[in-house]
Amino acid sequence: MKLTPHRALLAVTSACLALALASCGGGDEQPSNPNPAKKPLATSAPPAPEPNGDEADPEAYRGTVAGTENAYYFSNADRSYSCTIGETFVGCNSKNLPDDVPELKNTYGQKEKANSVAMDYGKAAKFQATSNPTYTYLATEHAPEGGQELPAGVKLTAHDTTCTVTDDGGVSCTHKDHGFTVTPKKADLH
Repeated sequence: MKLTPHRALLAVTSACLALALASCGGGDEQPSNPNPAKKPLATSAPPAPEPNGDEADPEAYRGTVAGTENAYYFSNADRSYSCTIGETFVGCNSKNLPDDVPELKNTYGQKEKANSVAMDYGKAAKFQATSNPTYTYLATEHAPEGGQELPAGVKLTAHDTTCTVTDDGGVSCTHKDHGFTVTPKKADLH
């Protein structure tokens, strides 16, 4: 029997089908990601990284998107504070600042209540009225929006700046002589 191109194609197709069907049988093992080139998107927040004692591993909080690799992002448990430790600044957006925060002009010149707190290294911290979530990490396949949760009482240190989530759900960050602590009830900026 002569092997024509049609018969060769039929033989290859039959062999591939037989292999495919054989791989479907009985084993309980499933690949965690059958197509490693296509990473699954996070559908819910991954668990907070496990701290090592009272210190968090900074690498677990490092940005992964191009342009964010030198910054570290975290949120408190209820995500009402989302923060960035950058190379020259630290700042937090919040939906839960104290009632007595000042009214400030936003980038459009309109007055609104402060919705973030930040400091450039070497300067005192101050409230800001930002027009967008300036210090909030946008969701990726590696981290939820706002960054990984930093457990209360655990310190995250990067760029000579140390931040922690307070027991009452606020955030405290210091860099040398300056810093801030903000909670839903009070703020201390210095």
